[in-house]
Amino acid sequence: MVGFTLESCKKESFSGVEKFESLLSLPGSSERRIAFNELASTDKANFWKYNLRKNMDGLTGIQRKLVGEIYDQLSPAAYENGSNDNVRLKTLIVPKWLAKAETLFSKDRLWELFYFMEGEKIVSVSPDSYILEQVPQSEFYSESAPDCLCNIGSSYTCKKKQISIGTSSSINVTYGSCSYTKSAGICDRDDYGCGFGQLWSCNGNTCTF
Repeated sequence: MVGFTLESCKKESFSGVEKFESLLSLPGSSERRIAFNELASTDKANFWKYNLRKNMDGLTGIQRKLVGEIYDQLSPAAYENGSNDNVRLKTLIVPKWLAKAETLFSKDRLWELFYFMEGEKIVSVSPDSYILEQVPQSEFYSESAPDCLCNIGSSYTCKKKQISIGTSSSINVTYGSCSYTKSAGICDRDDYGCGFGQLWSCNGNTCTF
């Protein structure tokens, strides 16, 4: 396993860094998912390795070691739907890893590391507070690619952040459940790029909090 240290981060290089940075700079989660889905499987794996390398600041040695376990599993084959590596990662490795990680990481940190492309959106603004919530962004989609924004069963796919600003400022973060309803638009269940590391299908179009 490659040690998760700043020094090893400097030594390791990735092809396509400019492409990865361009993807990260896209303004919306829907746009990022579309761009991610257009990457070849090698670039998908390298994108997540690159992104994890960029987000190691503040992690303890134990946390870095745990992230390294996932890092080592991010092969191109893991991003080929239905391959042995893909099935093994999703059914055996990630669930067990998350069970361990939830004892060492906050929900917010897990979301920042592995779910951030799901996005947040301002849905309500008032003089003393506003709410960020993941909601459909259909303006980025056509009829052939409806906005399937979340993965059913994911623990962190749907995120809502309410920030109150005033004499006593506060931040309240909640994670909801992902579901599918025809009233929110027909969801293309072959659309991928949701859930942990964008490994799962985007089979839900509604977040309930």
